[in-house]
Amino acid sequence: MPTLFQLRTTARDAAVIALQGAEATFVATAATEAAARATLQAAADALGAENEAGARIRSALATAANPADVAALAAQLALHVTAARSAAAAVLDAHLNAVEATAGLERARAVGDVARAALAAAVADLSRAAAEQDLFAAWKVTAHGLVASLPVEVAALAAARADAAARVSEDVPAALQAIARARQATALAALDAAGGRRALWLTAEADRATHLDTGGPDDAVAARAIEFEQAKAALVALGRDGPGTLTNAGAALAAIAARPPLSAAVRQDIADRTPAGAPTPAELEAWESAVPDEAWLRLRILDAANRRLDGLSAADPAAVVAAFDAAEDALATALQARATFQGEAATRAAAAVALSNAFQIHNESRDALLLAALRGDR
Repeated sequence: MPTLFQLRTTARDAAVIALQGAEATFVATAATEAAARATLQAAADALGAENEAGARIRSALATAANPADVAALAAQLALHVTAARSAAAAVLDAHLNAVEATAGLERARAVGDVARAALAAAVADLSRAAAEQDLFAAWKVTAHGLVASLPVEVAALAAARADAAARVSEDVPAALQAIARARQATALAALDAAGGRRALWLTAEADRATHLDTGGPDDAVAARAIEFEQAKAALVALGRDGPGTLTNAGAALAAIAARPPLSAAVRQDIADRTPAGAPTPAELEAWESAVPDEAWLRLRILDAANRRLDGLSAADPAAVVAAFDAAEDALATALQARATFQGEAATRAAAAVALSNAFQIHNESRDALLLAALRGDR
């Protein structure tokens, strides 16, 4: 199963190889372009020399009076015209080759620039992946350790939970606690973090991932990224935050148990307002108002600590780690498939651009090539 770190390492190595290849291609292309330029210069020099020779023949022909000299010069001029046309054709060929070579050099330079940028991005991605891998490994170790220790540690807090609950019950009567907790449950059900909207959100995310799977490689990566982030959140809650949750819950329970009880007068006031049966709204309001805020706060802290401990007790560390590994593998595989697709697309695009450039170069020289063909310059 490839991890994101392994994928990024492979991508970095591939980027290094790609840059080395691009630089070698640039060097070779630069040599080809220099040779083409040199050939063009030599052809241009040859054409210039031929034109100078033609000028001398024409000048001599213009002043020649002897019929034999005129005939000889006319023959030389005919040979010159053929040679000049061949030299011009050579210049045209050399020009086309040089233009193509220059275009190839520019393409090689662009490929090198892209390869350098890709390597820089790959190195940055690898650096982030290395840091994340260390975190993931540490969280997995912690999560695996909780397989054995979590039940023991939660059980060890049973007495603290009981002491804190007893302390709260000294301040808030059990019947009033039941009424308050029923309201709290209703409020919790309305909150995204613990109620129906969280389930709806997770369902919507799963539906979005399923829909994305019908698209291309970018969409597949997006789908796997959704699943990976959810799996990572579960690992974070257990492997990173689990031990702290236990510690914080234990400290909160101990703090509740250590608090002194309400004053006798306040407790007597609460008892005096306790309804004999089911309270009316007015009786309930009077009863609740007799309980000071500090007592309500301790009840809330007690319930929050118990919820966190119950959540940890229900967790399956091995399943959380396995789900994370599977999600990471799926994301890495999708990223690898996208990289392959993009690489193939880039190769095809580069080939199309190269052929398009070659076509444009030759198309622009079409008239000159046709004239040379008509005259038989080659």
